[in-house]
Amino acid sequence: MKTYYVKMRGLNDAINELIVSKIAPLCNLISPEVKIAKLSDDDGYYRILSSNLALLGDFTLASHILKDNDEEKNERKDEAKKNGYISLYDIWNALEENYQNADRLMMDVIRMYLFDFFMSYYDRHSSNWGILKNGPLINVAIIDNEDSFDNTAYSRITASLDTNKYYQELYKKGSLSFLKKNQNEIKRFLQDSSYEYIDLFKELLDKLTPELFTSVLDDIEVKEYILVDKVNKEKIQIPYKNSLIDIYTKRYNMLLELYNGLKISNKR
Repeated sequence: MKTYYVKMRGLNDAINELIVSKIAPLCNLISPEVKIAKLSDDDGYYRILSSNLALLGDFTLASHILKDNDEEKNERKDEAKKNGYISLYDIWNALEENYQNADRLMMDVIRMYLFDFFMSYYDRHSSNWGILKNGPLINVAIIDNEDSFDNTAYSRITASLDTNKYYQELYKKGSLSFLKKNQNEIKRFLQDSSYEYIDLFKELLDKLTPELFTSVLDDIEVKEYILVDKVNKEKIQIPYKNSLIDIYTKRYNMLLELYNGLKISNKR
């Protein structure tokens, strides 16, 4: 019997979580199975049901793996948290201390790191990813993905459907701030990286095309449903589907342009 973690969110967040749960496995990232439910007394909110990863093996949150008793290191990590990130070097060091296959796990961490750029996800703190161990199999798993497709987009998506002229103009011009958010970070990362990580980025570019993204959304509308009052089933209609595809396409083209502009011949 499956068990689920349940959280209350708006419909947009619930659909985001569902979308990422469908795309992540295509990129060799483990993500919980997601269902959406609603009760009559939920007051406009929806229930996101995420399958319990612990049923698949021993799941350890990264926040537990990254714990360090060294006071100086903790101060550095606290400062990093204030700035919204944990160093990839800190993650690598922690994996080497805890796992024999740290090199391969780190490749999965970088896969997750790059995947989040495609999903416009900027909240991958150490409590929403971890390591899943099932016998000899050890993999990175991601959870809590509802903030994908950065929330700053929604006010503009919604505004494109109402009378807010300020946001309508921003949307019309394609001035979506999150499209360029952290662009310099990934550019620096790729410029400084070894070819293995650049090849991984290219692998994701080849996989996560706008066509694939559109097909996932189409598939959700055909096959998935919202369970209403534990009995009725309601087909999912993604209310902002066309805008989301447009936003994803802009984001993808930005990343493709970034890759094409890299000088990578000296990394071989």
